[in-house]
Amino acid sequence: MLVFDELKKNDPQLRLVAMVLAVGLIILFAGLWWVQVVSAREYQNHLETQAYRTIRLPAIRGKIFDREGRVLAENRPRYNLSLYLDDLRRQFTEASDKLIRQARDWQKQAIAAQEKKLGRSLTKAERKQFAFKPDYLQKLREQARTQVAANVIAQISQKIGEPLPFDATKFNRHYATQLAMPYSILKNLDDTEIARFHENFPGGLGADLELQSVRSYPFGTTAAHLIGELQQDDSSIAGEESFFNYRLPDYRGVTGIEGKFNAELHGRAGAESVLVNNLGYRQSEDVDSQPQPGQNVALTVDLDIQRTAERSLANRQGADAHAAVVVMDVRNGDVLAMASSPAFDPNDFAQGISHEKYQQLQELTAEKNRATYENYAPGSIFKTVVALAALENGLNTEEIYRVQSNPENPARGIIYVGKRGIKDRLPDAGASSPGPSLRIAGAR
Repeated sequence: MLVFDELKKNDPQLRLVAMVLAVGLIILFAGLWWVQVVSAREYQNHLETQAYRTIRLPAIRGKIFDREGRVLAENRPRYNLSLYLDDLRRQFTEASDKLIRQARDWQKQAIAAQEKKLGRSLTKAERKQFAFKPDYLQKLREQARTQVAANVIAQISQKIGEPLPFDATKFNRHYATQLAMPYSILKNLDDTEIARFHENFPGGLGADLELQSVRSYPFGTTAAHLIGELQQDDSSIAGEESFFNYRLPDYRGVTGIEGKFNAELHGRAGAESVLVNNLGYRQSEDVDSQPQPGQNVALTVDLDIQRTAERSLANRQGADAHAAVVVMDVRNGDVLAMASSPAFDPNDFAQGISHEKYQQLQELTAEKNRATYENYAPGSIFKTVVALAALENGLNTEEIYRVQSNPENPARGIIYVGKRGIKDRLPDAGASSPGPSLRIAGAR
């Protein structure tokens, strides 16, 4: 061939170039052989141990407005302080290695003491008695991680001026089951705590703030029963993906408008993929689908009329009275106000209610909407309905209906509608008349 013919010529420069190319090809083929043959099992293990974890991203819940566009239910940002365990991995390893070295030093001292006592070297079988079991080493690593996390939390607590309790059991459970997720140590930081954290910990500590959307009711107990309450529920709704490795906090409407229109308000959750290494630590992340916000809901309720109804109810019946008020527009049936007493604050359910406060609400049965879930005798207010129905059917208001005497009580008369007798007092007790009479328009 032409190449080999050229190489046969006595040309030192050409031979040098050929040698360099040959050495390069040898190195290239050697590297490929090392990667594909010698290191094949190692790369296969890395491939098997690296995996993706999916995270459910909750959607922003829709708002609730009154008839004038005033917000009755919305979402606000909440800042939580969390430990990012992948950033603490080096500290975990160093603390774990330190404890294991100390344990091995103790092991050597124990073996030396036993050999000195026996006056001879221990056999292989005797040395096995001092060997560490896997469970013991695992406990040492767990203890090291706990110490590192506790020290970091103590530093943060001191700098921001807020006591931060540390639950070792909860932390170790989170490490074992949700290693790729941040570990929350303080929720709902105020502006002062956020400023102190940023001032003292600009980065590198393994802790950071994460943003979470929480449901908020700016008017507190106003229209609480009508708006309804939420409960924390991160399960998937119809039309969403059902399998996720991790799920961020989310809500589900239980009662009121929140419950009735939960499908519209809820929105559609998104998904995020997180690549974790063979130890389970987060390596990278990518959002597969963005959450779709929920729809807004507008009510016929008027905030001003609602407040007036609730104040009137509290002033006349008392704050904890079992009573209700409904105000409707007689022209179209719009509900302008719906008040129920005693009331509750839906913020407590959305942001976490204490056991004591929940027990108190249960004792007062404050969650019951007495305007819709209670039975009340209509009383005299229903007389207007009866009177209007009678007038529409041609009632003569001057006509007097003669009723029979009630044999059980002569002081009362009775008139039969079908087989049912309607009792009433005589219009003029003691007056002489052919028989009891009842003037419909003037009955009391």
